[in-house]
Amino acid sequence: ISSQGNRLLSYYAQAQQDYQRLVNAEPLKAKWWLGLGIAQDSAGENKQALISYQKADDEQQLSPQVITFVRQRLKELVGIE
Repeated sequence: ISSQGNRLLSYYAQAQQDYQRLVNAEPLKAKWWLGLGIAQDSAGENKQALISYQKADDEQQLSPQVITFVRQRLKELVGIE
């Protein structure tokens, strides 16, 4: 992995830690699950991202455009698993 790739992985790891703290503090907030899912998805952690996106969708707090994105990622990730 290039140094830029390492920086990105480090960024995603930090983002995951931050969003995990937010999810732990406020587990019913869809936006925190969404952020965690995006960070996991970006790091290639498909199983974890699938769970986080599903929780974000389940809370029914996101705008229609964001729900469309989440459901598309769910479909694509299920196809990868």
